[in-house]
Amino acid sequence: MLKLFTHLPPIFLPLVKSVVLHDTSMSDDRLRPATYLLQQEFIAQQLEGFARRHGWEQQDITAIASMWSKSYLSLFSGSWLFARILYDSLLTPDLSDLLLLLDGDGLITAIIVPDEGKLIAPVNSLADFTPLFQQHIDAHFAALSAVSGVKVSILWSNIASGVETLRHLLSESNYLPPEKEQVMAALFAEKFWPDGSRNFMYRPIFTRLSPEGETVRLRKGCCLRYLLPEMGYCKNCCLPQAWQANYTQNNSSCP
Repeated sequence: MLKLFTHLPPIFLPLVKSVVLHDTSMSDDRLRPATYLLQQEFIAQQLEGFARRHGWEQQDITAIASMWSKSYLSLFSGSWLFARILYDSLLTPDLSDLLLLLDGDGLITAIIVPDEGKLIAPVNSLADFTPLFQQHIDAHFAALSAVSGVKVSILWSNIASGVETLRHLLSESNYLPPEKEQVMAALFAEKFWPDGSRNFMYRPIFTRLSPEGETVRLRKGCCLRYLLPEMGYCKNCCLPQAWQANYTQNNSSCP
């Protein structure tokens, strides 16, 4: 974990622990350039290993790709966003500057950055988020979709739901000053990025009243996890059958 995050509350530490600096204990044979995230052969190997770890070898490849995307995105996106929003620091999102650390099974377990980031002006517009979402994530999603057939819109729904949940948590914890909360909210309120390209994170969440009158936050896009054995539906799943199931049985939630 980077020193930058030393004083974060424990509740947030799992979101930043997987971005690290290089050290001599890391074996070279476990390191890969992050540009491999654009290579179809490497992505296919990751999906195969991920499926094998969970016993999903014969399961729907699009659902596997969706779940793997959540796993990878949780390694880097949280750290980048915390650094940028809370500490006015920019971690490089450029794949050519990053390394992937693989575990014993060959799956990505951490992202190695070249430094602790550089101080930068506080976020004040949607454009401040383009390094992560347009430069780091967009091309990777295109490559992952090409390998697996999973729709890019599903992958964007995954990241949008996770980031929106993060915004909600930061707001409830009083970690976001009003001006930064407003800028972060723009991620989900603007249909297009500053360059005119479509913002796939536009309005990822809607609300619905439960039978008990509780306001429930639901995703607009399904992550497909229900297609995998014993995974069930997310608590925030948008599917009609998920709504029914979530109020007749106890399913775990997921971002």
